[in-house]
Amino acid sequence: MKLLKARWLIDSIGRAPIDDGRVLIVDGRIAAVGRADTVSASPGAEVIDLGEATLLPGLIDVHGHLSLDMSRGDVEAQLQEPTPERLIRGVQILRRNLKAGITTMRLCGESRNFIDIACKRAVTNGRLPGPRLLASGNAITSSHGHGLGPAADGVDEVRNAVRRNIQAGADLIKIMVTGGLSGKHESPFSYSYSFEEIAAAVEEAHRAGKRVAAHAHGGTGLRYCLEAGVDTIEHGAYMSEDDIALALEKKAWVVGTFGVVFHPDGLERAFAHVPSIVEKVRQARSEIGHNFKKVVDAGVRYTLGSDSMQGHLAFELECLVTFGVSPFEAIIAATKRAAEACGLEAHIGTLEPGKWADIIGVPGNPLDDITALRRVNLVIKAGTRYDQMSFP
Repeated sequence: MKLLKARWLIDSIGRAPIDDGRVLIVDGRIAAVGRADTVSASPGAEVIDLGEATLLPGLIDVHGHLSLDMSRGDVEAQLQEPTPERLIRGVQILRRNLKAGITTMRLCGESRNFIDIACKRAVTNGRLPGPRLLASGNAITSSHGHGLGPAADGVDEVRNAVRRNIQAGADLIKIMVTGGLSGKHESPFSYSYSFEEIAAAVEEAHRAGKRVAAHAHGGTGLRYCLEAGVDTIEHGAYMSEDDIALALEKKAWVVGTFGVVFHPDGLERAFAHVPSIVEKVRQARSEIGHNFKKVVDAGVRYTLGSDSMQGHLAFELECLVTFGVSPFEAIIAATKRAAEACGLEAHIGTLEPGKWADIIGVPGNPLDDITALRRVNLVIKAGTRYDQMSFP
């Protein structure tokens, strides 16, 4: 049994912050939440008093990658490394993200060998410390599409690729539809899959009860994704007003990933030697904020992911605030809405009795200063404390 205390508590349900907040944890789940005069623990309970700090739900990264670390700068080399090297880096990345207050990660595509699924099993079984994982297995891409991985061309190969991922243990399916900012010879508006191929992926995944995440920045490819019933649009940097209207109609999610564009250790630094990529990044930087605010204002469901900016989910929230979203709504996007986008809202995302005890603490109040989320000083996942553990 643990009793957590802090000056403020944000439960992410949507109500105002609670002054002099308390959370009671019993057997890995939240037993009670509220003010000091409404929550108490029996004698002998472990008491963790954070003082002038804020308790809030563990952060949820809805778009992450296990074996790619943008801040290292050698992206192309990392993508070519053998599986053992990528797996070792993945273990380090999981620890870094957990220490940063990310208690759940949705992994959106590895290039081969299902290392994300192997790590998910190790985390679930308690053999590897890290955030709770949702794994997509190998990203599904065409011979000339964005990213690396076994190519799937044509409706039948796409169907088979989905089935292989599900057989391996994937929780969701990731399909690469449009070009990306990091491709030397592609545009964010180019697209490598036909509507029929995208629809086949969605049909196969949905029949197995799996959601589909689509790498799509804008243009015809993104619209095909929405028309085919993709569940989450990853990035969505160049959504038009028609796209936004269709996303509303289809009740699709848009997952913003801003750090790769705006963070000083993002794409521009990693690809400083490739002028075409630098130009694309600078163009995106001039438009993404305005475009995403239109998505938000229209009422489209949205959440956040750090992509390959490992340990920097807090920076994504800072970008949202810069775009004009309130700190409160930014926190909701990375907790309650993130859980909904992952299909885990019954278990995580808010501080409510009965849910898994995924809780973080930060000094001060992030509603006054959103950068407080960079300074996580308490990490509890399913009732176990991790911030005091020493990781290499």
